[in-house]
Amino acid sequence: MAVLAAAASQAPSFRSRTDLVALTVTVLDDKGMPLPGVRQDSFTITEDGAPRPVAHFAAGEIPISLVVALDCSESMRGARFDVSRKAVEGFLDRLGPEDEFTIVGFNDRAFSITPWTTSPEAILAALGRIEPSGATALYAAVSTAIDGLRGSRNRRQAVVIISDGNDQLNGERAGNAATKLAARRRSLPAIERVRHSEALVYAIGADPPDTPPPYRLDSAALRELTDPSGGSTRIVYSDAGISEAAERIGAELRQQYVLGFAPSHPRDGKFHKVRVTVNGCDRCRVRVRSGYIGL
Repeated sequence: MAVLAAAASQAPSFRSRTDLVALTVTVLDDKGMPLPGVRQDSFTITEDGAPRPVAHFAAGEIPISLVVALDCSESMRGARFDVSRKAVEGFLDRLGPEDEFTIVGFNDRAFSITPWTTSPEAILAALGRIEPSGATALYAAVSTAIDGLRGSRNRRQAVVIISDGNDQLNGERAGNAATKLAARRRSLPAIERVRHSEALVYAIGADPPDTPPPYRLDSAALRELTDPSGGSTRIVYSDAGISEAAERIGAELRQQYVLGFAPSHPRDGKFHKVRVTVNGCDRCRVRVRSGYIGL
């Protein structure tokens, strides 16, 4: 295939450059698997429909700052939380020497489980001290995770949410109209943070078929967070599916491309649509964030 070249690791030298818009791009083949080796000249970027030249390109093992937002609510107690811990271990197994990792837990509120670290041992030890309890402050966790990325050291960034429930605080009834309205209001600051961020957002949502209807997972609410960022939501129907979904996300994170371009309207405070295509690969599917805000 003409679009492919030998995969090469190229450090993202624009890590601290704010004059370029950074796009983390996932290219999938017709089987949904990450496609390595796509050449720089195979990518086309458009900004508000107008082509923009690729000013920076990196591929291969690009360092990443990864936040896992882990549901620590009562419903996660037992085997589901054990499997979620194993999923986190899977992410740790894929860490490169320049990658860093942090975990944000959430139940009644969002809280730090570990600060930024490169030590898998520190993360596993901290996870071992968590006992799930309480409600599900999902949107607070997303906001906390995105805010925490400001202190990270890598330009390529991602958030992975692992949860089995919808945003619901103490005293709120599942499925109640007032609860849904309150959750919708809480979602808006989180969605806005994602729009302002360069980070990919992924979600693994556990939704077993025997879950009572008022507690069934709202996959659309998760996709509203993930899809505009260039990430994705994976809904699983068993606890074992959590690990499989984490493996698929981990594989994507290890085989992505970072493209940089100079924006036409760098500081106008407006949202600009972005599209990335791979020339000469009709079967390729490209995921990238939907746009950026000129700040």
